Amino acid sequence: MHASRATTEMTRVSFPKVPNPRVSVLVVTYGAADELSRAMRALAENTEPVFEVVVVDNGSPKPVLDILHEGIDGARVFENGRNLGFGPACNQAAGYARGESLLFLNSDAFVHPGWLPPLLETLESDSEIAAVGPRVLNLDGTLQEAGCLLFRDGRTAFRGFGEDPEKPEYLVPKVVAYCSASCLLVRRRAFHDVGGFDAIYAPAYLEDVDM
Repeated sequence: MHASRATTEMTRVSFPKVPNPRVSVLVVTYGAADELSRAMRALAENTEPVFEVVVVDNGSPKPVLDILHEGIDGARVFENGRNLGFGPACNQAAGYARGESLLFLNSDAFVHPGWLPPLLETLESDSEIAAVGPRVLNLDGTLQEAGCLLFRDGRTAFRGFGEDPEKPEYLVPKVVAYCSASCLLVRRRAFHDVGGFDAIYAPAYLEDVDM
C-alpha cells in the first residue's frame, strides 16, 4: 500500500516521441528507485529531443517497476525478471535500439544541461572515433573521472579523481585508455562489430574496460 501511494503521488516523467532518433539512451536498472527517478527526470529536462530511451530491468523490486511502468512516459521498458548482469542487459538494450549511436547511462547518473551535444559533435567529427565519454562529477562537485587509466598489470584508475573539474587539462578532448560505461556514447556499428560487452564479466565491472 505504501509503495502504491508513493507511485500515485510521484510526478511523471515524459520523454519525447522521436521517429528517427540520433541517439538511443540505454539504461539498465536494478534497484535504487530514488536515484532512478532523479536520473530520468534529469535526462528528460536536460536533453534536446533527439533521443529515445530504452530501459532493461534486471529483476528490480516493486518500487522500481512502479516507476518504470507508472512514472515514465515515452520509454520502452523490458523486464528480465532476474539479474542477468550489467553487460548482458546492456547488450539486450542495444539490440532494441533504433538510434544511430548508443548512449549507455547508469540509472544513478544525473546529466546536466548541454551534456549531449559535445559528445555527439566529438563522435561525429572523425570516423575513427568509436566511443566518447564526458567528465563525470561526484555529488560534491569534484571530478570523478575525465576518462580512465589502464595499467600493464590490469589495474585501472579514474583520471583526475577528486580534483577540480575546471582545471585546463580536463576541459579539452583527450585520447584515454577507456571511458567508463556510467555515461558512454558509442557508434552503433562499432559496438556490434566488437561483439558488445563480454558476458564473462557479468554480473558487473570491467565490461567497459574490455570493450
